[in-house]
Amino acid sequence: MDSSMEEMIKLLGLGMDDALIVWIWAMGGIGKTTLASAIYAHISCQFKGCSLIENVREVSKNGGLKTLNEQLISEILMGKDLKVGNIGSALSTVRNRVCRKKVHIVLDEVDESTELEKLIGELDWFGFGSRIIITTRNPHTLIRHGITHIYEVEQLGEDEAIELFKSKAFRKHPQMGGYGELVHCSVKYAKEVPLALNVLGSLLCGRNKDEL
Repeated sequence: MDSSMEEMIKLLGLGMDDALIVWIWAMGGIGKTTLASAIYAHISCQFKGCSLIENVREVSKNGGLKTLNEQLISEILMGKDLKVGNIGSALSTVRNRVCRKKVHIVLDEVDESTELEKLIGELDWFGFGSRIIITTRNPHTLIRHGITHIYEVEQLGEDEAIELFKSKAFRKHPQMGGYGELVHCSVKYAKEVPLALNVLGSLLCGRNKDEL
């Protein structure tokens, strides 16, 4: 996580004045959301308005784009449950009330069906130094939007995967002591995917060999 954050922060170019969108791409469970959320917590204090919207794909599917518009505007303007009449008025609000703000926005789990232009409008609507991070698992989304700045989250190496699994399965007692074969089989089974390692390690935590 530390090395990924360092690379992402360099890519974000926080000292530059131009507004910028950076995409984080990886398959599901690799850690896109975790990375984007960690960066948001780390740098959001440098901006005048911030918004983090998780699982954009599902929220848009269930509540419609208008729900996303209202959350984005409410969080950036620090208003309580601001309402918009329609997509057009939402975009007018973004353009007219956010244009001078240096903002930080994270849109998590965007897919090719997400109409970004109806959610955030144009990049030049935002103030100098604004940074937008968008995560996706779908490479077709990247192609559709013609991105120029992308960070690909790599899978864990075997040693990192083992350490993550041990931290969940053995908690404060990370010594494998007789469980070495089980650990290696579990890591292989999870294909070194962080989410799978977290779930499997937590499931096995506190169990003895007979139960396994």
